[in-house]
Amino acid sequence: PIAVSLSASCRNWCGRRSGEYEHHRIIVEVKLKSEKMNKKEILKLAKGFRGRAKNCIRIARERVEKALQYSYRDRRNKKRDMRSLWIQRINAGTRQHG
Repeated sequence: PIAVSLSASCRNWCGRRSGEYEHHRIIVEVKLKSEKMNKKEILKLAKGFRGRAKNCIRIARERVEKALQYSYRDRRNKKRDMRSLWIQRINAGTRQHG
């Protein structure tokens, strides 16, 4: 998300009622994958999340984005963990059988 400086009178309203304040439109240069997805896709990915993260689109978008980052990271960590587990099992087997 991008920081925007707003006048004091509109600061409280800009986020909640952005449709009414055309002069506070924010142009985002780089859209993330989660921002390109439509509302239906985001809420489908947010199924099973706790609290408002499952049905409030703004919170769901943030949580889904973070969940996708975690899943990307952990797919690589899973390979690392499995490799170390295989090495431990092979070492244990060779110690038993000489």
